[in-house]
Amino acid sequence: MIAESNITYLPMHQKPMQLTSITTLSGLIEYHKRELEALEFAPNHLTETSHHNGRLVRVRGLLFRKRKLSSVLRESCMFQRKAGPSDGLSSNSSIPDMYFVTHDLHLGDLIIVEAIIQTKSLSSSFAAKVVLDVHSVLLIEPWKAIHPSARFDAVCRESDRILHSAKVSTQVATAGKYINMVLIQGKNACKYHFNGGKNGTSCLRGADCHFWHGELDDYDKNKKIWAQKRIQQRLELSQLDGDDIDPHSKAFKAKRARIFCEWLSSTFGEKALRQGSGVVDVAGGRGEISFDLWNRRGIPTTLIDPRPLVVSKRRLKQLAKYGREQCPHIESCLTDELIAKFGKLFNSCSLLVGMHPDEATEAIVDTSLALRKPFAVVPCCVMTRKFPERRSRDGTFVATYSNFVQYLMEKDARIKTSFLPFAGQNQVLYIDSKMK
Repeated sequence: MIAESNITYLPMHQKPMQLTSITTLSGLIEYHKRELEALEFAPNHLTETSHHNGRLVRVRGLLFRKRKLSSVLRESCMFQRKAGPSDGLSSNSSIPDMYFVTHDLHLGDLIIVEAIIQTKSLSSSFAAKVVLDVHSVLLIEPWKAIHPSARFDAVCRESDRILHSAKVSTQVATAGKYINMVLIQGKNACKYHFNGGKNGTSCLRGADCHFWHGELDDYDKNKKIWAQKRIQQRLELSQLDGDDIDPHSKAFKAKRARIFCEWLSSTFGEKALRQGSGVVDVAGGRGEISFDLWNRRGIPTTLIDPRPLVVSKRRLKQLAKYGREQCPHIESCLTDELIAKFGKLFNSCSLLVGMHPDEATEAIVDTSLALRKPFAVVPCCVMTRKFPERRSRDGTFVATYSNFVQYLMEKDARIKTSFLPFAGQNQVLYIDSKMK
């Protein structure tokens, strides 16, 4: 518990304060001088020698906006500030704790951020910036507890409009000041305007938004342009390190099961895959992998997934066409108990596979290594909150996709990697020979 005498409470002010660029790896919240009018101490005096440097502060308010940015800048939050003491704040949190905290917060929640305030001068148009080195974030009162039937964004639409009523220079919409923006007529197009409701009603800032909206009469035309450019941009941005496949030539996600099965057949050989009990498809969801292997290629496959398998009419017609029954399905997660119960299946299988198996990814790798079986898995979600103990050999916290791939490959020197020609997470990790 931190002594009250060591805490500076930020003063009450009518204007909210915008906090931007929350970084998950350092636990820092940064915001610029433009937003510092909410503080009573003069922004012009924010220098390296400011008497506020090193002081512990508490910012109390409603979580006003939250959106994902990237693997480094995970969250961008806007708070409506209030001031006042609060009891029960914890001491310093670890970096992984800071990584998780925003997942437990929702719009409208009343929270308190406890942090050490630091100020730095900038060489840009802003004279200074303030860095809050976050120690803890405490949830005081969830929005849903007080307003169980009201959405926070609907209630705050008007206050958000007031917040952004100050005019911002139109130069902000000019290309070059932001990254990963869709450009239309040389301007940074507003993604909320073109990716939402009719005539751009999803942008809460409306006419006060400093991103480009265009003329209302041209909305439908510009929306199509934005959508086409955004698709191409996402293909390019999803390109993983080491992936040399042209992003514009990749198939859509709907074809990834068939592409994966084609890769399995060419890499391992269909004759080898038919040996023993065949392929074990872990966390196979709707059974697309097992269906393709069994019906189109005659490779025995067992699906393991805790969810009931719903066979569509289209799938039933295809089964009738191939003259086969649906492949076996075990409604369970991949656990030690399951492996012991179905020992014959696992001990005689030719391969363990997983296409975007989420939390089962590491279990597939570990099971294959323990049973000395080949495997092929295409990782997707890192599932950091579910597995906070994961660390690479150098102690790196496994928080990103690249961290996760490195973490899995460090399990065995024989693990290889390749890339499949479909959009999205397309890196496959595998061992292609029976281990002695």
